Amino acid sequence: MAPGNYTFYLKVENQGVFSEPVSYSFTIAAPFYVRWWFIVISIIIFLGIVFMVYRWQLNIQRKKSQQINELNASKLTAIQSQMNPHFIFNSLNSIQDLILKGDVEHSYSYITTFSNLVRRTLSYSEKDFIDFDQEIKLLELYLSLEKLRFKKELNYTIDIKNVEDIMLPPLLIQPFIENSLIHGLLHKEGKRI
Repeated sequence: MAPGNYTFYLKVENQGVFSEPVSYSFTIAAPFYVRWWFIVISIIIFLGIVFMVYRWQLNIQRKKSQQINELNASKLTAIQSQMNPHFIFNSLNSIQDLILKGDVEHSYSYITTFSNLVRRTLSYSEKDFIDFDQEIKLLELYLSLEKLRFKKELNYTIDIKNVEDIMLPPLLIQPFIENSLIHGLLHKEGKRI
């Protein structure tokens, strides 16, 4: 029977004689799983489980993101640490070449520009990010050194269009320029642009 209040009426018959009706009232209670308090508790428990699963997944995503960021930072540091000694070695070879040829004027200019570039490189390597303008000034120093090394057969332009308020990891662009010079223009005859 469905939950609710009921009254049971009973009359007894004995050889055609009926007794007075007797009534019995009773209530059938609803099962606990359809009562309001059980529904409220079930909803609260469900929402609690959903919230805990969401927090757990969010925590996993944060850890993955942090690991990826740490991996990328270590890769960038490794690239920078490999690039810096390589560039310094090439620059010192160029200075040595100028000195051996007796080109005092260019060797002095080269050493001054080189020291300025090394100072900036060391200063920027301690930072996670530098302003885009600082990166461009560093590139201009680097390219002026390379121009001396290529004996003015290298011409370059840096075209910046509406670049403002951008921060980037230091020495991010320089390895690309260095690779294009070494692998693309170094063995080319004549003007190098």
